[in-house]
Amino acid sequence: MCLKKFYPASHDLLRSPLWCLLAVFALWLTPVVGIGAAPAAGAEPLPELASLSLKQLEDRLRAIDDQLAQLPKVRMRGGVGSIGYESQLHATARQREWVQVDLAEPTRIDQIIVVPAIGHDSEHAYSAYSFPISFQIIAGTGEVSEGIVIASFDEASELNPRQAPLAVSCNTTASWVRLEVSVLSKRKYNDRLNVQFSELLVFNGSENVALNKKVSSSSVGKQDGLSRSNQYLTDGFMPYRMDSGSGPKANSFRYHGKPSDQPWISIDLGAAYPLDRIHLHAENMGNLAPAPVPEGYGFPGHFIIEGANDADFSDKVKLLEFRKQSIYDIGPVLMRALPNSAHRYVRLKVLEANQPGRFPHRVRFAEIEVFSKGKNVALGKTAEVGPLPAHTNNNKLLTDGCNAYGRIPPLRQWLEQLALRHELKRQRPALATELARRYDQQQAKLLYLGWIIALLATGLIITYLGGRLLRSRQLNRYRLRIAADLHDELGADLHTIGLLSDLSKQALHTPERLPALLDRIRLYSDRSAVSTRAVIYTLEAESANSDLAVTMERATGKLLADINYDFSVGGEKQQPRFSQQQMTDILLFHKECLINILRHAHATQVSIEMLFSHRGLTLTITDNGEGLKDKSEIVPRSIRRRARLLKARVRASKAETGGTRIILKVGIRWRPWHRWWPWHKHTDVPSPARPPAL
Repeated sequence: MCLKKFYPASHDLLRSPLWCLLAVFALWLTPVVGIGAAPAAGAEPLPELASLSLKQLEDRLRAIDDQLAQLPKVRMRGGVGSIGYESQLHATARQREWVQVDLAEPTRIDQIIVVPAIGHDSEHAYSAYSFPISFQIIAGTGEVSEGIVIASFDEASELNPRQAPLAVSCNTTASWVRLEVSVLSKRKYNDRLNVQFSELLVFNGSENVALNKKVSSSSVGKQDGLSRSNQYLTDGFMPYRMDSGSGPKANSFRYHGKPSDQPWISIDLGAAYPLDRIHLHAENMGNLAPAPVPEGYGFPGHFIIEGANDADFSDKVKLLEFRKQSIYDIGPVLMRALPNSAHRYVRLKVLEANQPGRFPHRVRFAEIEVFSKGKNVALGKTAEVGPLPAHTNNNKLLTDGCNAYGRIPPLRQWLEQLALRHELKRQRPALATELARRYDQQQAKLLYLGWIIALLATGLIITYLGGRLLRSRQLNRYRLRIAADLHDELGADLHTIGLLSDLSKQALHTPERLPALLDRIRLYSDRSAVSTRAVIYTLEAESANSDLAVTMERATGKLLADINYDFSVGGEKQQPRFSQQQMTDILLFHKECLINILRHAHATQVSIEMLFSHRGLTLTITDNGEGLKDKSEIVPRSIRRRARLLKARVRASKAETGGTRIILKVGIRWRPWHRWWPWHKHTDVPSPARPPAL
């Protein structure tokens, strides 16, 4: 007997409804574990970050942190100084204001830097005051009054809050640059609105061509002429200290002389250069709060800059004269343009001290830079001081290129780096938020994967244990089925052989009866062998019962060879598709009924009717035999057992002919889980139904 029928294949276990239940539970669990976790608190992630991979985000954040570590810090200056330009006050935000710098002649420009006025508040610490929300940068020449728009900013640009300057690259020729404001921002300390700028720098290469140029505006504020003025927009003073964050830190040059002294500082440039600009760095006041001395302490109140090609300055030319008019004329770096004449020697001659009276003559500088075509030609050069003072520290500090915070960078590079620092710090929170969101997603997915693995492990354990239980129950069912088959097929024949064997013993004294008895024993033994093969055949064959009606009619002809019978098939043309096991059980039920008729009914006429419908099969077997005698048990036990294996409904009643009528109704077994798997071969199976009521 083929034992593979007793053990289901491995994929039958996988098609168990248990796995579908596990899948439904996993889908239900998805929102519970939060696979789409909410972003972490912080800035909203930028839309362009969504397309980057996790590694790209990590690399970008690491690169930003590396850049921020190398960029100069935004260090605010202290003391008293000029603020810059301020417009008049307005009650509403949408007002037009403009401020314009005239460059005197058409000049090639490649960058414009706008420095905001800086204030302090409890919310953002140091931040821009009255920096406009929406404005345009326009450049043009005298012939074209409208100009061209270099850059335009609106509310979506998110310019505020900020501390750093705003750098805009361009490539044009212009004789004027104008800032046109369309939406104002509120002042920090009241609800009035206006515009404030600290400095406007226009670069041609490394040269600020807007330095000390004429400024005009649409309006001026109430404090015009004090700390705020149009001309303060191009005076070179900014709200920052030049802190590069790199290079060696150096002390300031200090000269302490007599009040009657007129000290001078001479620098030999080594060769004649066309000089176009000079930067005088005031002494750094240190990090004490409050500062021990006022801003600009040691900075001369009146001095001249002379140039010469002879060491004795016999051919001297006055390049610049500076006279302090107010406290707003001095800042951390005094920047002045020179007439672009060629000289080898440069001399700063002090005419008036900044601290008259009881103080001795004190001159203090952190650095002196002399530029020719954007290059500091005084860097590292020898400086002489005279007349010889009572106290002077190392005069090499004047040209070492360093201040108290480190190496002094080029002006344009420094401002660009401050602007870049602001942009990177603006991007970093959004990048960190996106990374935190990705990490939350990863953590949620790991948790989700852990739940899935736990469910799969639980499912495998349940499937294994359930499979063993199912196989044990299936083995019991097959044992019961084989016992029933052997009883139905072989029981009567073996009982008959036993009786004939007893009769053969009794016929030893009547030899004439013995051959007939032996022939009958032979006949029933052959029939038993045929029945045994039939049982094995019905259990093994895959296609033996492919046509149920034909198979049942053939079996009827073999069993009822000596009895008249009628076999009819009716109902719907499209027969229901029974499983192989159902077809085998129906055939065995049919044969059991016929064997009972042969054994007990003594019938001469049998009628068999098969009616097919979309719900199943109705089998009616009627005979004209002796009928049922045991009223307490209408359906014979063997037939009830076979019907129970079929999971069908059976009943017996007395026929009109006086015999017995057996009615079996078999429904199609519904296997919905089996049909849901993608590899299942779908067929035109009728709608599932329970066996019809009798």
